[in-house]
Amino acid sequence: MFELTTWPRSPWSIFDELESLQESMNRAIDEQPGRRSGQRGYRYPLMNVWTSDDGLVVDAELPGANPDDVDISVMADELTISGRINATTRQEGETLHRQERPSGEFSRTLQLPFRANSEGVRAAFKNGLLRISIPRSEEEKPKKIKIEAA
Repeated sequence: MFELTTWPRSPWSIFDELESLQESMNRAIDEQPGRRSGQRGYRYPLMNVWTSDDGLVVDAELPGANPDDVDISVMADELTISGRINATTRQEGETLHRQERPSGEFSRTLQLPFRANSEGVRAAFKNGLLRISIPRSEEEKPKKIKIEAA
């Protein structure tokens, strides 16, 4: 019913309660299905994406990945990157203290803002960064209309 509080109450107790609430929320997010433990609000691989009139460029971070273990598919207006990153092997006698880099299978699908020309898609892999260039289909490219003076 009523809670008796002894006064003076510490002014910092509200911050302790907020911190406890934040930790509970983080645990709830971490335990969502399909999300790896420790991830908060992002998917793998991490991507930077930008567009132009000609198409779209995606940079995906894949440290430790072998390009032969990565698949890219573009269909209509969806890009899917999937593959596998093998775990780093430890030498005998070594003890793992921290593992933050992911390993195992991954898949991520990105909705494109236009229909792609799948024949023109190009991909390059260098230093753990996968760059994918996706051209717009001709029908999707913006058309410049010349205004004629009468």
